[in-house]
Amino acid sequence: MLQNKLLPTLFALTVAFSSRSQTLPLNAVIDSIKASHPVVKMFDNEIRSMDEAAKGARSWMPP
Repeated sequence: MLQNKLLPTLFALTVAFSSRSQTLPLNAVIDSIKASHPVVKMFDNEIRSMDEAAKGARSWMPP
């Protein structure tokens, strides 16, 4: 009975310690989200649109 539990446990520990996954710093993850996430792009475009509308509100219309 002990051998039935020992073998899967050893296998799981071997896989857990031998696998090397990719690690990224938090700043890199945040930068990639800012660059490629559609919701963030949508909000950036809305902000730019509002800024341009505000710039246009100050300009005079031609007579």
